[in-house]
Order: sequence, then structure tokens, then C-alpha cells
Amino acid sequence: MSGIVQRRPIILYEILEALYQQVNGAFCTQRREKFLAHAARRCAPRQVRELEEQMQAAAAAAQRICQAVDCDDPGVQFFFKRWETENEWQNICLAKLLVYTFLDITTPEWDASLSALRSSAEQLFSAPFVVFDVNSGGLSVRPWEEPRPAPELIDQLDQLPLEEEYRWSLFKALSRYPRYIDRLEELLRPAVDTAQRELAALAARMQPAYDRWEAYFAGHTFAQLLEGMTNQAVEEDRLENFVNLSLLAGTEVIFTYNTSNGKDFRQIYMGALIDENARVDRVQMSHEDICGLLRILSDRSKFEILHYIADREAYGQELARKLGLTTATISRHMAILQDAGLIHTRRSESRVYYRLNRDTLHSLLDLTRDAF
Repeated sequence: MSGIVQRRPIILYEILEALYQQVNGAFCTQRREKFLAHAARRCAPRQVRELEEQMQAAAAAAQRICQAVDCDDPGVQFFFKRWETENEWQNICLAKLLVYTFLDITTPEWDASLSALRSSAEQLFSAPFVVFDVNSGGLSVRPWEEPRPAPELIDQLDQLPLEEEYRWSLFKALSRYPRYIDRLEELLRPAVDTAQRELAALAARMQPAYDRWEAYFAGHTFAQLLEGMTNQAVEEDRLENFVNLSLLAGTEVIFTYNTSNGKDFRQIYMGALIDENARVDRVQMSHEDICGLLRILSDRSKFEILHYIADREAYGQELARKLGLTTATISRHMAILQDAGLIHTRRSESRVYYRLNRDTLHSLLDLTRDAF
């Protein structure tokens, strides 16, 4: 199905992004510079200048929002310090995992967002559940429906591609979720009034972006967008797709699902600076891009994974069994391969299936040959 574009920013989401950028300044600046470098290879100079101006305006607004919060506070650092993973561009911190996992894209107001967040988490935690993946969009969680008892939470988290210290922090936070969300709300609430003013001003400047995405979804499906932008493929379904244009996370794209409280729809958090052609154009890869992909292919485990899925689809546990690796190791490898554009993914029920993206691989081989 097509997408329903939300024309109001989600205050909670935007405040999280502002604080994440403030706490992890150098990392976020590097991401913006990389985005502009890619834009320069496919856009006219005037468009690049406009993108840069919009990014500067968003960064300035984020700084003003953060002035209402003590970003050196140990609590803020604890919630927002980026978690290092094997995927060098992964945007993960404790605050994002606790919020994005349960955030309802249809409730942009601050108090409504927090109320829906708590309700969704309470519903999930009231019955056995299983955590089976983690990424920039939060935790992938589903109810446990098998007759045997669900694995202990600590055992579930041990399968995630996270360092031990992060898994332990996540275990404590999920075990005491209401207390952690109360503390996070206490830290963020001073920024709400400033955020509302700043986001209203930014939204007025971004009306053309809202119009552009509404026009896009009038003629395209979510599946077409997903295939074109992220190398993920989904079967056409009847799920509604709600699209939120993030004003402060202007270069990010996050896809999540909301099945809580009787709802069943897909959520797309789209950076306001991104268009439907924003994926990396592999035909225009820089030497840095080529070297990065060659480093990935030089890793024996990743190479064997790509060889195995060259002519078939496979899911994580299947790959772990075939290649003699743990599921956590497979998850780490697949996150890196997906970020590099070397695989396609397809979600079916609770499993994610992987297959080789031959287009990227062939482009890499052609460009490597041409470089010499």
C-alpha cells in the first residue's frame, strides 16, 4: 500500500534526535558530511547548497533545543551515548532503543507519545515475548507463542550483536522499563517548549518536502520505496504505511512496525532532506567506497555468507547452522552487509531472509577493474 504522510513532527522523536546529535557530535557531523559528499555526486551544485543550508538550520535548531538540557549530566550521557557496534554507521543508544521500539508514529504530541509508549510496552511485557534483533529503529520484539517456556530475557539479549556491557544495560532497562522511561521523561521535559517552537519554524520551511512525498506515494507503494532505497524487499501487503518526516534527523531512514493495542501498520521515519533517490548510487562509488566494500569481502565469514546466499534465500539461524557461526555473529555480519548494500532482505512473519545483491557486487567488480 501507499504511504500516509504525517505533516506534524513527533516531538519526542525530534528531541531524542537533537540530544543524540549533541552528545555524539563528531560522529553525527561525519555522517552529515558523508551525506553531502554523496549528494554532490548526483545533484546540481544549487541543490547541494540548498541541502547544506537546510542541514545547518536543523543543526542550529537542535542546539537551541539542547540548551534546555544539561547534556553533561551523567544521566543524559548514559541514555544518549552512542553504542559502538561492528556496523560503523549504526545509530544506537539506550534512549533510542527504549523509545523507538514502542513509539507510535500517529501520536505527535509529547504527552500522547509518552502515554502510547507506556501502554504499548505494558501490553508487550504482560505476556511472554522474545527479542530477536536490534538496529537503529529499536528492538525487534514479538509475543512468544510456542508451547514451551520463552527463553530468559538475559539469554535472548545474549544473541544480539551487542557488546556485553550494552546487553547488561539493556537487560536492566527492560526489566525496569517504567522506571527508566520516567527518568528519561524527567531529563527531556525541560526541552519540550523550545522544541515545539523550533520545530514549528522548521516545518514551515519543509512544506515542499511534505508535498514531494505525498506526490511520490500517490503513484508508488511502500515495497517500491523499500527496494529502491535500502535493498530490502517486502511482499505487497494490506498494511497501512505512516510516514513521518524528521526535521532534525534529516539524513536518516528508519522502518518499524506497530502491532500494539489492536493496531497493525508500518512506520517510516524519513529524514526531511532525503528523496526517493537518496540511496548510494553504486555506479558513482568513490575510491573510499570501493576500498570499504573490498575490506568487507576480504573477511572470510562474510565472503562465505555471500557465497551461500548467491543463489538462494536464507535466514539467520539457517546461516548459523550451515556456516558454524553463532546467531549473534551472523546478525553482526548481516548488519554490515546490508549497510554496504551487498544483500537484499525480506521479512516474512518473524524471520528475515537474506540474498545476495548482485547489482552492487557487479558494480564493485566493474569499478575495481576500471580503476586500474
